Amino acid sequence: MRRSSTKFIIGTGVFGLSLLDHVTRTRPSDEVIAFDSGEKESAVNDSYKITRSLYTSARRTEIATGNHRKWMTIPRLSKYCERIGRIEITDDVDKLDAIDANLPTPRERHTEQSIEELLSTQTLSARECRCFEFAASLLKTANDPSLCCLWNEDNAVIDWNLCIDEIRKPLRSKIRQAKVNILVVGKGGLIREIHLEGGDIIPVREEDEVCLAAGAWTEEILKNSVITTPLKKLRCVGVFTFHLKLTDLHWDYIRDLPALSFQTKDMNCRFSSPPALKILISKRRISTGSDKRGGG
Repeated sequence: MRRSSTKFIIGTGVFGLSLLDHVTRTRPSDEVIAFDSGEKESAVNDSYKITRSLYTSARRTEIATGNHRKWMTIPRLSKYCERIGRIEITDDVDKLDAIDANLPTPRERHTEQSIEELLSTQTLSARECRCFEFAASLLKTANDPSLCCLWNEDNAVIDWNLCIDEIRKPLRSKIRQAKVNILVVGKGGLIREIHLEGGDIIPVREEDEVCLAAGAWTEEILKNSVITTPLKKLRCVGVFTFHLKLTDLHWDYIRDLPALSFQTKDMNCRFSSPPALKILISKRRISTGSDKRGGG
């Protein structure tokens, strides 16, 4: 980046906010403006995120492993990151083989029977027993011999809201709440104007720099701006947020369990309720059974 220029960052998601933070810390005298569209469905508004490092691509595994290490060791980030592990249940043997090809030692693949043997023959911690018992119950419910189970111990969960809030706090003076609709391109293919929703126009000098980091909205902005790319097909996607409301009883039941991944289209598992939750549901049905409005 040129030092004498103004930097315009379109988007304050994980990439845009990281760039804003980097420029602010490394070049505190530079003028930087980031535009926040305020989209509530953006993935940056997730409550939690999971960090993992195992992929079928060797290059992606290398990058993800490095990023995972940073989350676990950099004090600024590690306080929001907790290793919880992840149970993976799948029938995709080819994918497992591709992932294991990038590892020094192949991961152990469990079946319902091998988990039962593991629980009866080895000394495991209380948490390990809880996790493997949970995995065994899922395999039993699925009743599909082609499925196997893996436990990825290094996976971690990030308290994303708190982490992002801390990063944003010292940068607020550089963030403008405005949605970018159109980028106007001039001679030489350089962006000359940034058009905001509401009619405001931001002039862009030749020495200025513009970074488009709008995530899932990148495609929309480029289309509105009639800007093409060398790529034959550009598809920008985002992972949107949804929320689950848990009672204290639900939370006590799942709090010590790892994340869970199903990677088969044919699988249909039903989660068993803890005994206390079953009693609560039964009591509620009894208490509402005489309600003429049909509550329940």
